[in-house]
Amino acid sequence: MNDTQFKLNQLRQYQGLPLNAKITLSKKRIREWLDAFDDQCYVAFSGGKDSTVLLDLVWSIDPTIPAVFVDTGLEYPEIREFVKSYGERVVWLRPKMRFDQVIEKYGYPVLSKKISMGVDRYRNTKSVVQKTLRLHGGINPSSGKKQNRTIPVKYHNIVQAPFSISEKCCDVMKKAPMKKYGKAENRKAFIGTMAGESQQREMEYLKTGCNAFEAGTPASRPMSFWTEQDVLEYSTRKNVPICSVYGDVLRDFGGSLYTTEEQRTGCMFCMFGVHLEKGENRFQRMARTHPRMFDYCMRSREENGLGCGEVLDFIGVPYSPYACEMQTDMFDAAKEYDVKEGER
Repeated sequence: MNDTQFKLNQLRQYQGLPLNAKITLSKKRIREWLDAFDDQCYVAFSGGKDSTVLLDLVWSIDPTIPAVFVDTGLEYPEIREFVKSYGERVVWLRPKMRFDQVIEKYGYPVLSKKISMGVDRYRNTKSVVQKTLRLHGGINPSSGKKQNRTIPVKYHNIVQAPFSISEKCCDVMKKAPMKKYGKAENRKAFIGTMAGESQQREMEYLKTGCNAFEAGTPASRPMSFWTEQDVLEYSTRKNVPICSVYGDVLRDFGGSLYTTEEQRTGCMFCMFGVHLEKGENRFQRMARTHPRMFDYCMRSREENGLGCGEVLDFIGVPYSPYACEMQTDMFDAAKEYDVKEGER
């Protein structure tokens, strides 16, 4: 058994632990991080349920650790109000660019971070070899190493889209302000991401574990082996309130917890993964719950909107609130492939 397989097996064991054991292990990782940096740390707090639980875990050990929130202008209004309820215990940051400026300069976040990056690189290289590698993979003649395609075959037509595409939105609007804060205050981050959320996050965990001491930007992800069920169970069991945008937390007939409204509360206008959502997708839900923001999101750039309607039309994702049963888009055949490949 090689080292990667050993770590993967260990991750699966951790993911199968009961919640109480996970809490104990996460607190151990948090304490290790605090000790390593003399408590000079902060919690990256988005106002979502995962970072809310992370904040509760960290504050149960050291309530003086600051929570840091980046007000990108893309959050649900309920998220901003929820963050405000924490008062002066939260540090508010702002990015240098607005979302409309980011999409104007770099492009829209579409399908997935990996695919958007691939499209951006494909369009911005003059090398026929590099274009071929982006689409089909193969041996990179510069390095002599195998390079996997970054744009799956089913999505090759996305390179012909009449709008710019890029993965840079999150880097510019969230990561850059956090990184600047950490450097200025000499603090290291706690981040509430989990390995099970994507193939990329699982790979990152296998490289560093929860505490990435040796990374270029050191960060602790002490909930890496948690699941969404663990987060909802912790919130329910510990009476930790989560933002109202999620709706109610209920149990289905199988005993699993679920939220009645939003399942994820990242940036409202992000289009990563929307083509995989079944039933009422995030934009159809936005039309119902936040009609004014929906209108701004879908209006064309010429009409002082964000132009997301044109993007969703191109990838075949419905956004009318009456189209919930009609999501038979051009990428339907690729959806099962996406889930298996971790393109979420």
